[in-house]
Amino acid sequence: MTKRKIMLLTVCFAIFAISLLLSRQFFKSAGKRNMDVPAAGSEQIEDSKDTEEKRNTEEMTELEETERTAASEGAAEPEKVYSNGYSGGGETLALILGKKPELFTAALMCSSKWDGAYEPVTEAKTPVCFVIGESDEYYGSEPFKEAYQILYELYAEQGLAKSEIDNLLVLDIKEKNYFAGTKVTYQHGGGYLFCRDEKIMGWLFGH
Repeated sequence: MTKRKIMLLTVCFAIFAISLLLSRQFFKSAGKRNMDVPAAGSEQIEDSKDTEEKRNTEEMTELEETERTAASEGAAEPEKVYSNGYSGGGETLALILGKKPELFTAALMCSSKWDGAYEPVTEAKTPVCFVIGESDEYYGSEPFKEAYQILYELYAEQGLAKSEIDNLLVLDIKEKNYFAGTKVTYQHGGGYLFCRDEKIMGWLFGH
């Protein structure tokens, strides 16, 4: 296994760990709100703000730890850190990209939707590729099309030429025939094919 693949696996594992942390924090805070209902509405709002600030602080701490881990694990090429988010992992990756896009050399979003902020990505100029089946059974392809368009317009507002934007942003919608004759029987399972597609992975590692 090459160092580049080890780096990708390390980052994917870190994203998975962050996803578990976010889920744990969500259920913990939800349980707390159900058990401790404030008497006044203003107190409930303050409690919600405190919880949100605490969660944001914990998320940023996790991101900083991920950054340090990625740098130490990939000592050969610390500036080359790639990420691939599939389905729910893609949603988590979008959240991370919306906070710390500079962590990654490039990001591959597969069969998912964008849940993060957009401006930090275009400010950092982190390349992002969206790949999904046209009729993805879980998300559909519209969320990716919308995210792509928003990012594209933000780059255009910066004055970037189309060729420059095309190097930073890719929307790859796979039609039905892409899945025909493969082991994948439904389009949302396309992640199995995308990570084995030389053109897609070539784009990712080509940055």
